[in-house]
Amino acid sequence: MKKRVLAMFLASALCLGLAACQGEKEPETGIYTAGTYEASAQGYGGAVKVTMTFDANNVTDVKIEGADETAGIGSKAVENLPEVIKKANGGEFDGESGATITSGAIKEAVAACIAKAKGEAAEGGELSYTAGT
Repeated sequence: MKKRVLAMFLASALCLGLAACQGEKEPETGIYTAGTYEASAQGYGGAVKVTMTFDANNVTDVKIEGADETAGIGSKAVENLPEVIKKANGGEFDGESGATITSGAIKEAVAACIAKAKGEAAEGGELSYTAGT
């Protein structure tokens, strides 16, 4: 009986000791600063504006404006790429076939938005920032 009580006491002390050593975990931080970011780049027909919204780890929304892009060609990139970019979480994505210049402008503006959301220096592009979401 004494051995059993001693064994239970030692097991309890060991568990408490291990629990005390756990310490507090630091809160996880994401790769992005949450918010909405905008950037523009020169497309085929004019400026193409990309607006991206981020939470700490994901792209939550993408909007592209390019009213001066060629109807049926560059306009397809403006219409189709927001969903592609969102699914790729801002990573690598293919441009729209036949709309090379517009797709390139969108990729440039997306890269500038991502750089800003990560707190990195962005090359080129016209940037603006709206805090928090």
